[in-house]
Amino acid sequence: TRVPNSSSSAGRGNPRNVVAGRASSSPARPGTPFDEDAMGPEPELGGRCRADDGTWLAWELALPRAGASPSRPLVILVNGLSNDGMQWRRLKPAMTRTHAVLSWDYRGHGCSADPTDVSSVSIRALAGDLERVLADARVRSGGAVSTRRVALVAYSLGCQVALEWCRGNSHRVCGLALVLGSCRHAMTGALRWKPVADVAAAAMRIAPAPAAYAWDCFTAFAFAFSYASHLAARLFGMLRVKYVDFEPFYRHLKRLHAGSYTRMLISGQEHSAMDVLELVDRREIPTLIVTGGKDVTASASGVRAMHHAAPRADFVHLPGACHAGMIGEAEAVGDAIGAFLDRAAETLEFNRARVLAATGVDIFAEDADEDDEDAVYFSRSAPTSPTTRG
Repeated sequence: TRVPNSSSSAGRGNPRNVVAGRASSSPARPGTPFDEDAMGPEPELGGRCRADDGTWLAWELALPRAGASPSRPLVILVNGLSNDGMQWRRLKPAMTRTHAVLSWDYRGHGCSADPTDVSSVSIRALAGDLERVLADARVRSGGAVSTRRVALVAYSLGCQVALEWCRGNSHRVCGLALVLGSCRHAMTGALRWKPVADVAAAAMRIAPAPAAYAWDCFTAFAFAFSYASHLAARLFGMLRVKYVDFEPFYRHLKRLHAGSYTRMLISGQEHSAMDVLELVDRREIPTLIVTGGKDVTASASGVRAMHHAAPRADFVHLPGACHAGMIGEAEAVGDAIGAFLDRAAETLEFNRARVLAATGVDIFAEDADEDDEDAVYFSRSAPTSPTTRG
């Protein structure tokens, strides 16, 4: 059961089905994405664990500045395709003020290693990677964070990864935020027609080596001529952010593993988690869906399907946001995520009070007696590794 919106969350965020990004007369609140200097650096832990194919996965955990609170679930940031976390940099400081925040790099991305078995890369495999990262982070943090209750904030293709993880872990989910992403058929939005996207995915599956080589050539060009590439993307309306803000993305293209990229595209086109979004909505788990009016990767049919699957969700539409809206519209996206996290915490407190009144059991007390199930999982599937990220 969800707690009704209280005055605190209503004053902080956007009501359901709103158009955001317009001028507001309200003063900026503490903890917006632009208060980084006042907040200071967050304490972080880092580590590596192995995926099921043996690939090393790099993760980092930022602990809350205000101290841990059982009503503030662990926030998991789920990256988009070809991203190494740069899109979270202006948003993460506000989250770490009150929440522990866990992030990791996909196989072939960022500080994670290239996949040992490229053919094993899929949306389902990446969701399994998240489970291993959670187990490793709990062990290496000495139990400083609980993985029993989490809130997922996902971007782009990460929305499908987050939903796939929720398929088998919905009982642990306290909140789900899907930002500028879809629940199914990842290539359809950009190519505008599902049969065309299906043919493109099938071609990449049939000829993976040429597809990876073509992507390598494209990324080499985009990196070598990044300023010109960015200018062209802006002229064609694909990007609406400054080059200086997007330059880390071009640098990461040089590191990106082409085989991982193409396999994730193929799997993303074949995958659908709309049924999981329906399940999350039926369980009345606080849900936020952010869409952009200039997002060329989003299809109108996909957005309508998400509205239909999750009528209880809070929808925030940013008319001027492109697919890089987490950078260009960072303040509006940060406000929406901040209100979402407040609502998730209030719902958790409400459910705790309800269970306590009905049964006399404090669900937060379970964490004090939390067993070593994560440690057992870690010991069986994640060999010891250096704790320094990268």
